[in-house]
Amino acid sequence: MAGTLSITSYNLHGLSNGFSLLTSLCKNYDIILIQEHWLPSSALCKLSTFDRNFDCCAVSSMDAKSCHGPLTGRPFDGVAILWNKKLSPVIEVVGRDTEGRGLSVRLRGTDNKSIVLTCVYLPCRDSTPHYKSAVGPIYAYAEDILATF
Repeated sequence: MAGTLSITSYNLHGLSNGFSLLTSLCKNYDIILIQEHWLPSSALCKLSTFDRNFDCCAVSSMDAKSCHGPLTGRPFDGVAILWNKKLSPVIEVVGRDTEGRGLSVRLRGTDNKSIVLTCVYLPCRDSTPHYKSAVGPIYAYAEDILATF
C-alpha cells in the first residue's frame, strides 16, 4: 500500500438519512466504515451499488429483529465497509459478527504487512443489565479479531 490512504467512519442513522453525506464521503475517502445503515439482508445491495467506484461488504441485524414479529420503534444496527475499487485487490473480509454489529477487513501491503480495520456498532450506553448483555458479544468479536491478527 504505497501513498496516502484516507479513512473515515460515519453513522448513517439509516441510509435514507445519510445518503447525501455518504455521496460526498465517497468523493473524498478511500475507505468508509458505516454504522446504522438499518437495512435488512435483502436490501444490502443498495450499499454495494451505491457508488460505481466502490466495493462493499455489509452485515445486517434487521433479519433477527424481523423474525420476532413486526418491526416497531427505531431500527438500529447494521454495519458496512465501503472501499474504493482500486483497493479491491488488496482487501480481504476477515470477520463478520453473527449479530450484524461487527465487520472486519484486512488490507494487505506489498511489504508483507497488513492493516486490519474493524467497524462495530455499539448501542447507546446505559446502566441496565440489558446493555451489558448487548455489548458483550460485540466486545468478544473485537477481541477475537485482535487475537487472530
